[in-house]
Amino acid sequence: MEKSLTMSLFDPMMTNFHRIGLAGLFMSLQQLGKSGGVEGGTWDLSDVGVTLRWGDKPKEFFEKLLSSSFRVSNDGLVDFAAHRSRGMG
Repeated sequence: MEKSLTMSLFDPMMTNFHRIGLAGLFMSLQQLGKSGGVEGGTWDLSDVGVTLRWGDKPKEFFEKLLSSSFRVSNDGLVDFAAHRSRGMG
């Protein structure tokens, strides 16, 4: 049975910090989608939000999603998936 979570910029109780986090998640998912996504789940991106979908192994999906989104480079710097196609300048 598929489970899902939808988050929108205009959901009740969304603070500016939540919106910034959602924007970062959106950019990471957008970049990961270009590389084929993450095994165990899918996502949809809209102008105002994100929907995550996963099957019967949520732990595996979210672990892969997080490990694909955030890495440490060979130089010891944090490597954000969202910035892989656009450097931070």
